[in-house]
Amino acid sequence: MAFPILFASGDDLITHALEEPKDNRVWHFFEHGGIFPNGLSLDLPFTELFAITKFKILILVSAGLVVYRFNRLSKRLTSQGQPKGRLDNLLESLLLMVRDQIARPNLGNKTEQFLPFLWTLFTMILTINLIGMLPAPVFGCANASIAVTAAWAVFTLLFILINGIGTSGFFGWLKGFWIPIDVPILGPIISFLLFFIEFAGVFLRVGVLALRLFANMLGGHITLTLMLTFILMAAKVSLTHHVSIGIASIFGAYVLSFLELFVAFLQAFVFTILSAVFIGTAVHSHDHDDHGDHELDTINSSGHQSAHT
Repeated sequence: MAFPILFASGDDLITHALEEPKDNRVWHFFEHGGIFPNGLSLDLPFTELFAITKFKILILVSAGLVVYRFNRLSKRLTSQGQPKGRLDNLLESLLLMVRDQIARPNLGNKTEQFLPFLWTLFTMILTINLIGMLPAPVFGCANASIAVTAAWAVFTLLFILINGIGTSGFFGWLKGFWIPIDVPILGPIISFLLFFIEFAGVFLRVGVLALRLFANMLGGHITLTLMLTFILMAAKVSLTHHVSIGIASIFGAYVLSFLELFVAFLQAFVFTILSAVFIGTAVHSHDHDDHGDHELDTINSSGHQSAHT
């Protein structure tokens, strides 16, 4: 997003920055004006039931890159026992970071069961974010669209629900939200209110995942675009202002690009670690109840045996 439409007006740049997150069936490479008086775009195929859009293509490209690079890394680790080259070492470090810093602290003995999902989630979101760092409008960040981040959140929610209910059973999963309050009369009422808040919180927290990723990626891209519009605005004042403000704007966008790169990694990490927390909460709550019931049964059995003796 750091190098948008070089020959458009400032208003066109602002308009494009706000229009980019929309997932359209027309892929605009250049707007009208400049070296392309009529613009340059590509009409993507669509039917009444299904449409090929820009973001769908970018997501498929991201998936292809993830499958290719990590499949190649897997083969090298299998055959050679160690990664080869800087890129392979970087990719292995990312996988180890997800396993050691995200999965194990939140999932415990179930780490191996859910680690493939977390690896896929992290690498896909990160790759889409990094593609969004490439010059727009040819590319663009699919995660700057609320529709895309909402799809990630729904996918994560379904994974949480399926595994939570599959581990505990439907009623056992619901039982995990019930907090008994040992207070006469008001106790059941408070427990019911807490149950409703905890149950709704599952869906609200996942919704926050979508909004956080969307807002951070969109905000950074719009900031870079608006900074570059200062160059075109200064051109309407004087040549002196145009040169000085142009240099400052380009330098500022260059520096902010490093911050945007950090945000790309950070948001992939935050989305993945929160997903791991929610999954761990869903699959461990019933296990803890079962473990507590087992301990209580053991204590009761020991007490009966002692009394009998």
